Amino acid sequence: MCIIYTSRIAYRGADRLDTTVKSGEGLGKLLAPTWALVGGIKRHETEGRDPRWLRYEPLTQEQYIDGYYAVVRERYKADATPFLELLERERLVICCYCAGTFCHRYLAVDILAKIAEAKGLLCECGGELPIR
Repeated sequence: MCIIYTSRIAYRGADRLDTTVKSGEGLGKLLAPTWALVGGIKRHETEGRDPRWLRYEPLTQEQYIDGYYAVVRERYKADATPFLELLERERLVICCYCAGTFCHRYLAVDILAKIAEAKGLLCECGGELPIR
């Protein structure tokens, strides 16, 4: 059974999976949002005051969620094997830079749990871990 946790990027356990578009690698890239998604939600949240995000179309949380699910769905359709590899782990900690309650790592847990259910795999959501 896989237990999936979430945490901030500073978490350093061996079960850490960096799922950021900025620094994620390997299997972490499967669950990373795109720059357009990150930039869009950041632009919306800052009301366009931060010049780093001005080149992106602003996105509401609903638009971000829909876009994120669509991106990960396409990645899964292209190759489901790496997603199943993640679910074969005993413990997985999905990490990113976000500090608030709205974050793609929670969406990623939901996606993995749905894949596990569809494939008859045991999976449990363990919640947020503190940084250690």
